Amino acid sequence: MDIPKEDQFTQAASLDTPGGVRDYLHTDELDALGAKLLEECEEFEHILNLEPRLCFVWKRKGGRSGGQMNFSNPVKCSGLVKYLGNYDFIIWVGADHARDLSFEDTQIEAALFRAMKRLQLNGADDADSLCVVAHEFSGSMDEIERYGPWFEALKQMQQRAAQMSLFDKPTGQRRPSQKKEATRKGKENKTANATEEEVAESIPDDDDTARPALFGMPSRERSADQTATG
Repeated sequence: MDIPKEDQFTQAASLDTPGGVRDYLHTDELDALGAKLLEECEEFEHILNLEPRLCFVWKRKGGRSGGQMNFSNPVKCSGLVKYLGNYDFIIWVGADHARDLSFEDTQIEAALFRAMKRLQLNGADDADSLCVVAHEFSGSMDEIERYGPWFEALKQMQQRAAQMSLFDKPTGQRRPSQKKEATRKGKENKTANATEEEVAESIPDDDDTARPALFGMPSRERSADQTATG
């Protein structure tokens, strides 16, 4: 997918405000990617059912929040903007960050997914009930290393990481269906009942997924444990 260059925002604005710069740019490719995520990801079934009017655009400057890059965000339209634009939400991806970091198509898709996940229900089942919520988790790697999964959101991330190797090999796919999940759990139970020799033989030599989990024992406890057994 082509990421708009800086001069494309200037060219887009030339007809409206000669010599000016437009902050947002609509492309068919980004629009198609957003529609694809809505259709394929069951995480967005609640959005698809309500049929809100969504607009997917590139933003000239993604900016930063708390020192961190803003790759993407949803914006709820209201009042005159909603009337004139005929949209309920605008979902943007920062073109400057995508260019600077040489985003590939999968990363652009991930940025859109990240923003769309913030659209959640708040009350009645209609388009007006959709609202923008905060991300499920905000924190630091050092915090996790020192204290482990110390609150509920981190515990849920730990479970997902253990079940799906979340931080090893991204699937690029939607969450497994209940049928597939049941099949996976059946295989896990079979593995759990196997002997250590059978499990060892089933792991390829180049498989590094058996390494200690990111959300395992906090560093302070590991240090104490190593000292006691040393």
